[in-house]
Parts: sequence; structure tokens; C-alpha cells
Amino acid sequence: MRHKAIIPILLLMELPLLSAGQVLHWANLLGVSGESMIQEVRTDAQDNIYVFGRMANTGSVDLDPGPGSATLSWNFGGLPGSGCFLAKYDSSGTYQWGLKADALRAIAVSPAGDVVLSVLLDGSWDADPGPGTFMVSGNGMALVRWSTNGTFVAASVIEGSIAMHLLTNDQGDVFLLGQFTDSIDVDPGPNVAILSSSGYSDVWVAKLNAMDQLEWSGVMGGVGMEYACDLAFSEGDLLLSLRTVGPVPMQQFDVDPGPDTAWTNFGQNQGAVAIKLDPGGGYVRHESFDWPVWWQSPLVRPLPDRGIVLGGAFSGQATFTNADTVEQLTSSGNDAFIHTLEGTIWQPGWSDLFSEYGNELISCMTPFKDGAVVVSGTFTHSLDADPGSGSILYQTQGPPSTAWIGSYCLDDGSHIWSTVVQGTGKDWFMDMAWSAADALVIGGQCSDSANVGLAGSPALISTSASSSAIVARYRSVNSSCDGGGVSLPEHASLPVHAIIRGDVLIVEGTERGDELLLLDGLGRILERTTHARERTEFSMAAQPAGVYLVLAQGPRGARALRVVHCL
Repeated sequence: MRHKAIIPILLLMELPLLSAGQVLHWANLLGVSGESMIQEVRTDAQDNIYVFGRMANTGSVDLDPGPGSATLSWNFGGLPGSGCFLAKYDSSGTYQWGLKADALRAIAVSPAGDVVLSVLLDGSWDADPGPGTFMVSGNGMALVRWSTNGTFVAASVIEGSIAMHLLTNDQGDVFLLGQFTDSIDVDPGPNVAILSSSGYSDVWVAKLNAMDQLEWSGVMGGVGMEYACDLAFSEGDLLLSLRTVGPVPMQQFDVDPGPDTAWTNFGQNQGAVAIKLDPGGGYVRHESFDWPVWWQSPLVRPLPDRGIVLGGAFSGQATFTNADTVEQLTSSGNDAFIHTLEGTIWQPGWSDLFSEYGNELISCMTPFKDGAVVVSGTFTHSLDADPGSGSILYQTQGPPSTAWIGSYCLDDGSHIWSTVVQGTGKDWFMDMAWSAADALVIGGQCSDSANVGLAGSPALISTSASSSAIVARYRSVNSSCDGGGVSLPEHASLPVHAIIRGDVLIVEGTERGDELLLLDGLGRILERTTHARERTEFSMAAQPAGVYLVLAQGPRGARALRVVHCL
């Protein structure tokens, strides 16, 4: 438990519901000591949030940001583990459950909230998070299914490799993407389905049904080294991406996992490929890119016209083919990029290139929403966040890294908004997802004094950890090319006033039937009531000192007020 982990800065005591910046709903700061981070964020149709995180060194996290405590600790000096954890929160940020999950490598969550885990196996692992045990053994991966309440459902084993990317649906199907060397058996059942690599490492993709029975599988790769990068749904189809480091001269390879062939077309020995498969694993199309990409690149997401948007970073010489230009570039380190292919046949679109000095990365990217895509990552020295004719230059003093985030119009790549998050240590947003209520959920790590307000009302991190795992939820995120915020309805301003006298918060100016909410500085609801008198009072005797939010809403409109409680 940690009080006042996020400290809003009071520039004005009244906060309008709509602003040009993003609105921080809540932020859960989990790190207690050491360096921790959130690597993956998932949401379900009920607006719940699931996070997969890990420790980078000896330290602790408290998964419960409320009055309780759910502290997990690791001592890397004496623990041969990986410091991984998993937690679930509801839409208000309230802790639901969480636990250690050492050796966890990826998660997927269905719209119904069913959880699927990819776990590295090198011996035995207990797949039951409850008081019982369900031991799985092998040398590869365990595919583990838990309920939305964090209880054990089933587990199976795939020998020889591990899936680094997972997707699932409400039918219980699981789609897996990974990489391997030599040969693997991708059938977790009694049958055998051997895949063999053509070189040092190849990429494998497979589908299991709800009974963990293999539906189909395939392999893609050549004599070089191929690595799995990303996996996403596109109207029932699958989008996947991989990167390759091949021999000199480059030897092309087949990316059709079926009996036919679809050859790459690289002009150099390092590159990337985006591939579309149908639900049955059949090849649809692909595109090769002469991009020497960073190891997690390229990310891939669908566009509404059935095209795709890719993001990541490259290091070295790269060629970007656009609708009207071809750009051949040499990076200044790792340079971030966004690139689109438009329509069902993936015609070249536009490229946004972010290059100043040092290293810039895009490590997460949202699906298309309201005409824009939101990207985030980290940089070490300087970053021009406006890839157009203007310039929005952010600078740091060098390592450790600084987080950055921006929204870009999918028509032409133009800049909508951007900001940086820089504290005293390492800051990095590693994953993002839209919730069912159109809120943006971000996971990563932040250090002391970092401002996580995202160009909205400032909110400073306070942590004793060297860098703390954080999951935050934002409303009214600007993803519209017309420059207006989205997600929250516009209201007229109510003539509401709030003041704290002693240990009593007094709210005046509301009418009978108006709803009043008292929230803490992280946006968590402390009290909810319906106004029935001339004024409404909240007792603050049990509340710690800090900043609080009063939200009044009714038929006449809504208003939010910030008040300071001093002991």
C-alpha cells in the first residue's frame, strides 16, 4: 500500500471535464523497490484490465494500490527465477487478484475475460495458481488457461519452443507465434506435428482449439535468422510480422505456411515482413521491407480499409516506399518510424520518420481509432515528434531512457499531439490497449518525479523504487484528426462549489437528484451519493492528506472540482 503515489499539480482549483490534453482517470504505481515494469496490457469486454509485469533485479511490487497489500518480492541473488507477475484490475483501478508467475512470457485475454498464458518450461511448473497443484513438465512451453477470476482451467505442453505472442477469442481458440531452431512438435496432444527450421531460427505459427487440439500450423523462414515480432487480429484474419538477418548475399525465403509458396523480395540481408493469413492458416498476402529493424519491430495493426500500419525502429540503411516517394535513409542510432500500406492489396501509403540524435524507439502501438493511431516508446537524447514540416523537439540529458507518446492521423501521418514522460531514472511505456469504454490503458515503468499527465493536468510520480511498474487509464484521449477530444460527453458547467472545513468536505450548488462522487488523487471512487439536501457533506477524518476530486453530474450538466485536504 502506498499513499499519494501520484501528486496532481494545482494550477487551477476547478478542472473542466474537457480539455485539449488527455484526462488521467487513475494510475496504479506498483513498484516498492528495485526496477519493475509492465510488459503487456490486455482488456476485456467488461472493461477489466490485465497486466503482465516483471522485476529487472532484486526488489518488490505491491499489486494492490488500495488500502490492502499484495506484496511480492524477489531476491535475484538466490532465486533462479524470472521475477514475473500477473494482476487484474477493474475499470476504476481496483485490485481484483494477482500473483507471481515466474517464467511467464506472454498473455492473451478473451472478450469474456478468459486468460491464456505462455510459460517457458525447463523442467516442471505448477500451472494452478490456487491452493491445489497441476504440475506440467517439459522443455519448451506450457499453454495455461485460467478463468477471469484467476483460477486454474487447463494446461498443455508444446515441446521445443515457446510462443512469444498469443491471441484468443470467446470460442477458446488460441493463436500462437514464436521462433525455434532445429525441430519442434507443435501438437500438445498425443499426435505429432513436427516443424523443422531451414536455418538458424525460423518462425512458427499455430492455432489450437478450446480443447488444446491442434487445428493447423506452419513455418516461415530461410537459411538465416528469423524472429517473431507481432501478432494481431484483422476482421477474423491474422496479421503477423517477423524480422530477418540473412546471409550475404541475401537468400529469399517462403512465407506461405501452407503447401504453396510466397517468396520474400529483399534487397539487403536484413529486413522485415508483414503477413496476412486467413482463419484457417491460409496465406493471403505479404510485403517485404528493407528495414534492419530493432528486435521488437515491426509492430503491426489493422486499418479500417483492410490495410495495415506498422511501427518500430530501424538501425542502419533502410528504404521506405510511399505512395509518391521512395526514401533511402541511414539511421543516427535506432530511429523510430510509422509506415502504412493501404487497402486490401496493401498499396504504399505514407511514412513518419522520427530522427534527431541518439536512439528513438516505438515499442507499442494502438489499433486504429477515430482516425488516428497512438504510438509510444522511449528515446535517449532528442526526438522530433512532428514528422511533418514543423518541429516539436524533445530533449533529454542522455540515458537512462525517457518515455514519449504521440497520436498521428492515419490519412497522412500528421501530428495530433505528443508529450514526454521524464523522471529521475528510466521511463518507458511498453504496451497500450483501448478499453471497452474507449479509455486508453498504458503499462510500463516510470521513475520518481515523472509527469504522467500526458499533456493534460500534470500528475507527478512519487516512488522510492529506482523505476516502478505502472498501469494507468486515460479518458478523453485525443485520437481525432479534427483536434477534438473523444470519449467523454460534453456538458454544461454546473455552479458547484466545494470546500473543506476541518474534517468535513462541503459541496454546494447541486440540485436534488444530482449524483456526487468523491475520488482520490488517482481517480479511485471513495464515496458516491445522490444529492437530497441543500448541501452535501463528506467526512474526511479517515482520509490522508492530499488532493481529491469532487465530480457532480446531473441533467443540467457536470463539473469536476479539485480540493486539497490538509491534516
